Order: sequence, then C-alpha cells, then structure tokens
Amino acid sequence: MAKFISISTFASLYDSQSDLLSPEGLDKFIARLNSTEGVDICREKGIERWDLEEFISTLRTPEHLVFYGWISQHKPLENLLTKKSDLTEFQDNAKYLDHQLTEAFKIFVSPYLADAMLRYVGESFDIVSKALSYSGLLDSDHSATVETQLFKGIQDTVKAAKAEAKQFSDEEALVAILQPLCTDEIVHCVNNLSRSMYAARLGYVDDILSFIRYRACTTRLANWILKKMELIQLNSEHKYKINDLRKELSEGALHVRNSGVKGSSPVRWTAGLITLVILAIVGFVIYLVIYQPFSEVNGPEISENTAFQQFSVEERKKIDSLLKEMSSSRSDDDYYDQGIPIMGGNSVMTLRSSFENREMEEIYQDLNKDAILQDQGYIDTCLKAVKYERPAGVGDLEKKKGAVEIMIRNDAEYDVILFVSEPTSYGQVHSLFLRSGEIKVFQMDLDNTLLLVVGNTFQAYNPPNVAADELPSSNYTKHFCDTDYNFGVSINTPYVLVDDNNGKTKFLISGQLGSTVDLVDIYGVLEGM
Repeated sequence: MAKFISISTFASLYDSQSDLLSPEGLDKFIARLNSTEGVDICREKGIERWDLEEFISTLRTPEHLVFYGWISQHKPLENLLTKKSDLTEFQDNAKYLDHQLTEAFKIFVSPYLADAMLRYVGESFDIVSKALSYSGLLDSDHSATVETQLFKGIQDTVKAAKAEAKQFSDEEALVAILQPLCTDEIVHCVNNLSRSMYAARLGYVDDILSFIRYRACTTRLANWILKKMELIQLNSEHKYKINDLRKELSEGALHVRNSGVKGSSPVRWTAGLITLVILAIVGFVIYLVIYQPFSEVNGPEISENTAFQQFSVEERKKIDSLLKEMSSSRSDDDYYDQGIPIMGGNSVMTLRSSFENREMEEIYQDLNKDAILQDQGYIDTCLKAVKYERPAGVGDLEKKKGAVEIMIRNDAEYDVILFVSEPTSYGQVHSLFLRSGEIKVFQMDLDNTLLLVVGNTFQAYNPPNVAADELPSSNYTKHFCDTDYNFGVSINTPYVLVDDNNGKTKFLISGQLGSTVDLVDIYGVLEGM
C-alpha cells in the first residue's frame, strides 16, 4: 500500500490547516501539490508520484483532514508513521481515543500504523512495549494480527524458560531465569495489550504462576511471583485468584516444593503429634461443656467460610453475573466519554430530586458546578495530589455508628469519595476516601443515602475565571482534578439503603480507566433515588 505522508510535509503550501476545510482552500492546496512546488518537495522527501496521488485522494474526505491534523499535532505518532525519529510511548493527552470520531480515526490510521508497528517485531522488550502502547489506535481488523506478532517473542521466551526451569532444584537458578521474564518492561508490555488480546495476557500470567509448582520454588520466591502478577491488569475474578493464592501462601494452604532449608536434622514427629491430638480433644470437650455452642441455631452467615472482608465463591459468581447484566444493558453510547463537550451538550444536566439533607444538597451543588465547569473545558492543573480532607461539618464515615455494617471494595481504576447522609433536613453527613484497590468497612442506617464521587488526583481546587454564580461555594476547597464522564454520572446517582440484610452487606466498585464505573450491590440492599 501507499506509505503514510504527513500533511505537515507540505506545510509551506498552505497558511493554516483550517483553510483546507473549505472547498476553495482545499482545491488551492491540491493545485499547489500538483505544481512545481509540490513536485520539488516530493523529490526532496523521496515521495513517489503514486504515493502523492493516494495522499491527494484521501484529502477529499473532510474527516481525513481532521485526522491528518490530529497526527501532525501528536509528534510521537507522526514520527512513528513517518520513521522520523526513535520510537516513544503513546500518550493520549489530547483524548483522541475518547472522541466521537475515534472509530473512524482507527479505520483511517490502522493500515499505516500496522505496518509501522510491525517493524519492531523481534526487537527488545522495551521497544516492543513502546510499540504495543499504540495498540489502542488499531481497528479490529488489524489489532489481533499486529499484537500477536509483537507479543510472540515474549511468549516464546517464557515457554522456553519454563521447559528449562523444570530441571532446576536450586532457588538461585530459578530466580536467575525468572527475573528477566517479570521485568517492568515486560509487565508494561502485557498491560499494553488490547482487550481483544486478554487471552494472551492471561496466558502469560498462567505461565509465570506455573513456576510456583517447580521443585526449586521457595515460599519467598512464590510470594515475589504473586506480587509481580498483581501488577498485571486483570478482570475482577482473576484478580481475586491472585489475591487468594497470596492468602493461601501466607496461611500455609499453598505449598511449595522447596522449603529453602538445607541440611536440616531429622525430627521425630510421632510423640509430639499424639500429644497435640490428646490436648485438642480435651480442649474441645471443655469447650462443649462450658460454652454449649450448639444449644442455639444461628442464622446463615453473610459469607460462608470466608472473612467478612473477603468475597466468597458464591459472592464472586453473583458479582460476575451482576456485572454481565449491567454490561449487556448498556448501549454503545454509554461508553463515549461525555466529558468532552460535543455540540454544546452537557452530560451532567439531569432531572433529579433534591437531597432532603440540606448539607448534603449543598455538597451536591458544589460537585455539580465543578462537573459542569469541567464539562465546559475548565480543566484543573492536576499538579499535586494531596491527602483527602472532609468538607467542613462532615464527619468520619469509618467512625459512624449504624445498624448495618458494610464492607466496600474498590476494584476500579479510580479513587472514590463516599458520602452518607441522614434523611432529615439537619441530619449529619459523613464521608470517607477509598483509593483504588482499598477495602473499608463502615456503618449505615436504613433510609440513609449513599453518594459516590468518582475521579483521580485529589488536590486543592483552583477555580477558573468565570462568573461567581457559576463557581462552587467557598467551602469547596479540594476536588478530583482528573475526571471523565464517570464524575458527572456518579454524583447524579445517589442510593438509599432500604434493606438491612441481617446487619451486614457488601459492595464492589468496578471499572477500568475510560470505561463505566459500576457499584455492584451484591445483596440488593440499595435503591436509586
């Protein structure tokens, strides 16, 4: 196919790229491309005539002019497509992947980008990782082929190492072969794979975890492997499996074949074991006589055979079912980044009922004004994150007493602020800050409201230069400065606790960056306001 030609190659033939959007301006530009001026530039840059003709044909589509502008403004992408300089990692600072024209852009750029990325097959893992960072720009027709070929070098290296490591009996030899397979570059490579390559990502994790079963692996090394695999971006169920393996390892339920102890003397276990059994039987009989634990029948526990701050197998299945149900109920429009203003639209305007709690309503109004301003393009600097501080008059949710104990786990790639308010005009409001990956326990009462605020980079609020009535109140001194459409959606989605579920319940927050954040109510105790 024709090679990619950047529109900036012919920058001397037009005054401004915006001039090309008019039919007259475009015709004038094409005429100059076909003139002596254009021929001279082509000769200087080594552009063949058929490549120029293909370039000119693409200019007839208005969208393509926009895309040429995007590429010329994104120097790393332009350099990759035109082989101008060394490869650098892709950063979507201009939010091209969140634009309403994203899919059309992928179709336009993919043929050129696929060829450019494939040049790095067989290169060092650091280079391959940088090349894979552009995978998000490929359409479905190109992504699987390109990513498979780029990632094949890592897959082959891991499989070869597995075959070699089976013969090792010494931890040091296993470490030497395993460490190069789990470097930051390779982890970054794996995480740069697109969603269509999730099976390859999971295959890498399974291959690395298989080293735990080898006879040279010690508990120390197994723990290191699990910590490394926690860095891989997996869905919730697979994250739980990694966490469970670490828990089993710490509790001794997950056994390794190498104790890590050399030259230990033999121990006679029989006498000690008999003594322990006798003591256990005596202690159990005393416990039955004194405490009579089976004299009363207790109700079912919220999670059988698990601690309150863990999810049982049944709860995980329920979570997966609820997430699939939520995902299937969404339309494609739900995945567009509504934080980008399109045709003057405002994503955070919605019909709603005011909070009965006056303080909670004031907090909401401040959040809503911030969301509207950010939606209009008044983005904060995000220079320095600070520790979370509650608004004046808001209590600590972790210290609040209530009839229902709630465990909440944040598996989203966002931080979250939780507000809980009492359903009276002058009732109390409490809050807590839940970082990505954290688990916290708090208490609520029936009819309390729960509001989530979703974002990243909590910092001091720098109000934009707009009319005073458009700004939040003077109490609004800190906020999330790194937000997307989830910020506006979350503050307009309050819940009411309508069921006590025998005094205990669990919530899960789920969502990758750029996708919809969901609050999974496992036991159905919440109701939307």
